[in-house]
Amino acid sequence: QRVRFTVELSVTPGGHRPGDLSSVVSYDDIIGGIKDSIAEGHVLLTETIAERIAEHCLSHRRAVEVRVVVEKLDRIPGAALGCEIVRSKG
Repeated sequence: QRVRFTVELSVTPGGHRPGDLSSVVSYDDIIGGIKDSIAEGHVLLTETIAERIAEHCLSHRRAVEVRVVVEKLDRIPGAALGCEIVRSKG
């Protein structure tokens, strides 16, 4: 079934160097974390996959807090059902 992911990541201010992509969190890295979480096999709960994605995002050195929303789009016509979690380092 179709699933929608929303990921919002808060990072430490400063710390990035203009033109240096290694100092920023890459969208490709976040997408890779989502794909890796899905590749682990069928997950019964949206909360489980949200936790995996949050853990991946918080592994970045500049990450401080992450909000992950996972929504199943095909459970009820015209509605999205899922979960939202917020996790932080510390």
